[in-house]
Amino acid sequence: MLQQAQIEFGTSIRATSADAGRPVCEQINETVLFVRKLAELGTFARITAQHHWLSYPSVWTDPLLMLSRLAPEADHMRLLTSVIKLALHNPVEMAEQVVTLDHISGGRFDFGIAVGYQEAELEAVGISRKDRVPRLEESLELMKLLWAGDEVTYQGRFWKINRRRMGFGPVQKPHPPIWVAAQSIGAAQRAARIGNILLAPQVSWKDLSILVGEFGDVCAAKGRTGLIGVNRNFALAKDRNTAIETSGQRVRSMMDTYRNWDMREKTTLEIVLDPERDYGDWAIIGSAQECVDTISRYRDELGLNYIGLTIMNMPKEFSAKMDYVQRLSEDVLSKVV
Repeated sequence: MLQQAQIEFGTSIRATSADAGRPVCEQINETVLFVRKLAELGTFARITAQHHWLSYPSVWTDPLLMLSRLAPEADHMRLLTSVIKLALHNPVEMAEQVVTLDHISGGRFDFGIAVGYQEAELEAVGISRKDRVPRLEESLELMKLLWAGDEVTYQGRFWKINRRRMGFGPVQKPHPPIWVAAQSIGAAQRAARIGNILLAPQVSWKDLSILVGEFGDVCAAKGRTGLIGVNRNFALAKDRNTAIETSGQRVRSMMDTYRNWDMREKTTLEIVLDPERDYGDWAIIGSAQECVDTISRYRDELGLNYIGLTIMNMPKEFSAKMDYVQRLSEDVLSKVV
């Protein structure tokens, strides 16, 4: 059965560091101040970071390095990779990096993973699409063995170690919570088998219910609980039309990028990549009350435990960003009961 809990909110730090026209060091410094502001507001439970390789002209900083820098600023907030494409990485190195960040953050790290889909990234590490799932599952299996702290001998299809153990284990036992991104039925079932939390990024609200159902069925069959998280594009304004108008350019740019990267695959549910599609099908958008109503509706209908907000109409000027998240916190997040 699904574990019900009060809903929590997070936001992507890329909302403050995605400008190819500015020095990245300046954007990182602003992100530090931005995270301090989020911590002061007290309504955000997580900050999230993700990464794409070879993504010119867009800007993506390394998520583990960024979260390590931001950990002291985040105060009570947890740090979530949303997501690491685990199939692209060496699992022994990744196991060490995860426990290091778990210690840096004092046990506030959540490990979000996915299979990945970009051909350029897969090509860079010499694997194909058909390798992604077995590499991810084998990598995570090996990482869990290493995190347990015992001596490990492992002979897999992709990875092999002989009588080795890590120098130290994670703060959180048996390991940091594992969030598994899913945009297909198979991925939702896999999330229930190998992870703790389902994370659904790009599918519509309607199709999200399919993923939640599949995840819940497998959890129930295994006699365990699971949490439901979703990433949603978000735009707050005085009214719905203004929210759509002020977020339109970024929505079009984002969807063009994902179309060019062939994000939609045969096995995935419908991924919203049409900027003319009704925002109500896939986003949280409008006035403060409209945003509260949307969050409350889908929290109750789908049993959501977490929503990660990707702000699509974030102002460019820094003080205006601070005002925006202040209003978001006071007029939206604090009103969801």
